[in-house]
Parts: sequence; structure tokens; C-alpha cells
Amino acid sequence: MCIRDSSDAGRRFDDNLGLRDQVASLQWVQRNVAAFGGDPDNVTVFGESAGGSSVTALLATPAAKGLFHRAIAQSPANELNISAEAAAQFAQEFVAMLDDPSYRAGDGTAAISPERARELLQGASAAELHRAGKHLTAYAPQSGTGEFLPFGPTFGTEFLPQDPNQAARDGNTHPVPLIIGTNRDEANLFTKAMGLLGDDSGEAESMPFPEGDEVFLANYADGLSDLPLDQHIAQFVAQKRLVASFAAVPSSQSFHAVHADAAGIVTRMGAMPEQQLLINGGFFVLRSEIFEHVREGEELVEAPFARLIEQRRVSAFRWQGFWQCMDTFKDKISFDRMDARGECPWMLWRRHPATSPTK
Repeated sequence: MCIRDSSDAGRRFDDNLGLRDQVASLQWVQRNVAAFGGDPDNVTVFGESAGGSSVTALLATPAAKGLFHRAIAQSPANELNISAEAAAQFAQEFVAMLDDPSYRAGDGTAAISPERARELLQGASAAELHRAGKHLTAYAPQSGTGEFLPFGPTFGTEFLPQDPNQAARDGNTHPVPLIIGTNRDEANLFTKAMGLLGDDSGEAESMPFPEGDEVFLANYADGLSDLPLDQHIAQFVAQKRLVASFAAVPSSQSFHAVHADAAGIVTRMGAMPEQQLLINGGFFVLRSEIFEHVREGEELVEAPFARLIEQRRVSAFRWQGFWQCMDTFKDKISFDRMDARGECPWMLWRRHPATSPTK
């Protein structure tokens, strides 16, 4: 936070508190690790995701010089480093929302004095801080700062003078060996955190297959929609010959679809939503007979569906309502922004309380 506090001889609110804590921890290690049988001259810092970003930030932090001797950064999110200017803007928006619950980040110029900011931060409840942080996170990608999140290592400050990415390019990081890379299944962390994949209790594995049920539902679990499942099921059940049906939805991608002849001459081009192209939305209604069509080593959609389509035993339930996938962290932020605005069309139980899922 970069709000100047005029009440104490120009003292500033400290920036990079998390990074300062990490440096303090490394200083403690230097002073005390020998008493535990450790070697203060052989310290490795190791972090993953946000922790990986901390490692690369420490490499560019002058106060961390000499406090560690090797570094490992797994999947660091280095694009989330924030400039001091952007941090100051986010700080003002944050305290403005604490000052006026009806204020929405970006509604106008937030101008809160340091004295008032201190009062608000000290007096806010956990719920108020959470609410303001949630709205600020939704605001960040559209703030005009170029930042994706409103928090992270803040550069352009005395404690972290240079963007860690630029410091690495310029050779201004601490000269220690570094192992850096990306984890294969990094996105699973976010899907797990959002409850899309269940938990590790084994409950999902222990649930019996609904034997005896001729019709059942399946989905890819990475998309949200206000699809009327009752209508989809009714349409499918009415056609006895069908083995499978899926929701066919317009593509939400902004890519352009291109049509060209054999010579490569483009005959038509337009944004995918304008082309009325439909994609598999990942919501399925299936008959148990489907398992008779899946051969060893095959997944559900590709080869089995191709054979069933030749037999005209697959239908598409066209849906023009809300549908959006959640494949990336950017998608997660988009959903967070919608939730912060109270715009959650996929939460059908809010429209029909009598059918709300039980906990």
C-alpha cells in the first residue's frame, strides 16, 4: 500500500509486507539455524505458484542478499508482480469500499486520506475486509492498470526497486543457482479449490454406479450453464432410439472462423459467435447402452460418438442461454467478477429455492 501518512512525519504504510516477513524469516534462520544443526551458509528457498513468485521476488530484493544460497521456483506466477503506481490505485479503491459499502471500485476517483485509511483498516471486520477484497479482485482486470490481480510483489519501491522479471533480464538478481519450471497439472489446484473435482476422501470412488437406471447424466465438470436439464432429459427420453445426447451451445471464443476453397482463397470469415457454430457444451444425457459402444482404450466422445452418429443415434440439445467453460485462471477470474456483481445465471437454485441442493 502506498498511501502517505502525514500524521507521522511523512511515514508511509509499509509495502510488500509478505515479502518483508519472508526476509525476516530468512534473517531468523541465519541467526538461529546452527542451534538446530543447520548450516546458515547452505540455505535453499523453495516455492510453488505464489510461493514460486516469492522466490523470484526474493532474488531481486536487496534486503535478501546473502540470506540464501540456492533457489527453486515451481510454476511462479511472475506476471502478477504489481507496479507501485497500480498498487497505490488499488489501495485507494480498497479503502474507499471500506469507507462506503455502496461504492464500487472504478466508480470514480477514490480519495481517502491516510488518517482515514488507517482508521478504516483498524476498524474493519473480517467480513468487511473480505467483501472489499472480493470486489477489488473482480475490478483489477478492468482497472486500466494492466494488472490481472490487485495483490502481489510490488516493485518500484525502496524494498523491491525493480520488477523481478526485468531484474532477471538485466542480470540484477542475486547470483545463486536457480531451478525453475512449470508443474504439469497446475490448473488442478484451482478446480479443486473451487470444489469442481470433489475432495480426496474417496467418496467419489465409493459411490456405486446407478445400476438399473436406463438413463443417466454426465458432464465434463469444467463448464457452467443455466441449461434446463429437465427439458434436455425429456427430449432425449422421448426418442427411444437415441443412445446419447449433449448440449450444443454457441462458442464463446472470440476467434474468427475462416472458410476457404481448395486454392486457399477465403470465401467467408467472421467471429465464431456470428457464424452460428455450435460446440459440445459437455452436458450429456446417456442410456446405459452407451457402454456397449465404448471399446477398450477409447474415451466417450470421439470414436464411440462417431459410430453412433453414423447410425443417427446421437442428438444435440440446442441451448442459446448462458454457458461458459472454466479452463484457465483467467476464466476463474471472470467467474469471480460475475459473482462479485451478483450475476450468477448458473445458480438456478436461487431462482427455484424449492429445488435447492442440500448440503
